[in-house]
This record gives sequence, structure tokens and C-alpha cells, in this order.
Amino acid sequence: MSGSDRQGDTVQDWEDELRDSLRAHAREVTSVTAWHPPVSFVPGRPRTRWLAPLAAALVVLAAGGLVFLVVRGSGNEGLVSPAASAATSSTRSSASPSSATSSSPTHSATTSASGSESRPHPGPGSSSTGLPVVSCRTGQLHLSLRDVQGAAGTGYATYLLRNAGDAPCTLFGYPGVSVLDSRGRMIGIPATRIAGSPRQITLPQGGSAAFQVTSNAVACSGSSSSSPDDGRQLRVYPPNNTAALTLRGYFTACELRVGPVRSA
Repeated sequence: MSGSDRQGDTVQDWEDELRDSLRAHAREVTSVTAWHPPVSFVPGRPRTRWLAPLAAALVVLAAGGLVFLVVRGSGNEGLVSPAASAATSSTRSSASPSSATSSSPTHSATTSASGSESRPHPGPGSSSTGLPVVSCRTGQLHLSLRDVQGAAGTGYATYLLRNAGDAPCTLFGYPGVSVLDSRGRMIGIPATRIAGSPRQITLPQGGSAAFQVTSNAVACSGSSSSSPDDGRQLRVYPPNNTAALTLRGYFTACELRVGPVRSA
């Protein structure tokens, strides 16, 4: 065998050994999971399909000791870089409405069984607003005659005390009654009280209480101090007051008697 033939066999053997070695290394590289940069999926876009992390095909061309290594990889459709993924996530987070819990004020009013607001019922001496009711003062009352009846010389007159003020008030007990002449001088003596059971009367705005005054014209016939025709004013002190109301007219001042205030 010539020297050139032996040299050709040696080169051929070297190429065969190198090719086998490279193929063995190529199989090892293919079997190992290749490193790749972190990626994120974009919602709504197709998932990444990796045909091979790094599918390597080694094409060995040995000619005069020169080797070419060609590496092929799969496509990256549907992939975004970590920076782009963070920007997309931030945009989506800011665009989506955040859930918030709202608190409603409670409501604090008590409700009755019928569903309407319950209000305190006014008790004795209180108004519908729950405020205490004070005694009626003379300045807020108006005096008037309601009716007069009589028999056998005795007259029965009913008078009204009306609440002309802007707030409720109460009356309790007996008014003070006397008859005056045209000059404002008292005739005879004040009225005596008729036995009875006084009750507290609450007068709303515009409400009235009544009381009765009796007199005896026959008793005046033998009196030297007065006559049935002398009285020109009736003076009334409302219960628990020191200021009086007056009513002009003709009044008998003999044997005056007065009853307690009552509901009109």
C-alpha cells in the first residue's frame, strides 16, 4: 500500500471518529433542557409552542479539518419580554375597576310595628313635642261669654278662657271672679267657690277651658250696697295668676259663686 493510501485511510478514520464524537455530543445537547429567558404569556394570545428548547442539528462538514456547527431554534410567537409583560400587567391593573366596600349609615330612628316612626306620646303636663307644658299666663288667654241660663232669679253663666298664645299651656283650679262698676270699683265681695274636683286642663294653641259663675238677682233686692243693674264689668283672675282679665256688660254681683275650670 502506498503512502498516500495510508494517509487517506488515516484521515478517513479521523473524520469518522470526529463525526461519531460530534453526533454523541449532539444527542447529549438535545436531551438536556436548554436555558431560555423568562417569558410571560399575553392573555388571549396563543400559548408558546416549543418544538425543542434548543433543537440543535449539528451538520458536520469535515474537510481539511474545518467543521461548521448550525443551530436551529423554534419561533417565539405569543411571547413578550418581562419588561413588556410588566407594562401590560400594569396597564390592565389600572384599567380594571377596583372593588370597594361602601358603608351605609344606619339608620338610628325607632320603627313601630306598622313601619312608621314612633314618637313619644305626650303624658300629663307634656306637649306633643315632648316638652313640658307650663301654666297658662293671663297675657296669653282671652275671656268670653259662651251662654247664660236662669230660673227663679238665679243666673248660670258659662265663660271661656281661650289659649291665644303660640304654645300649649295648662289650667288647674278655680278662677277668681268679681263684679266691677263703671269706674272699675268692686261691687260686693268676690265669688265663693262651688265644691268640686278640679282637674288639670291642657289647652293647645286655640283651645279653651270653661268655668261657670252663678248669681242671685233676688238677693240684691234687699241689699243697700248693690243692685242688679250696677255691675258693668266682670273681672276674672285665671287660676294661679295675679293679673286679671275683664269683660264688659251687665252683671249681677249678689251671691256670686264660681266653679273650677273644666274642658270646654
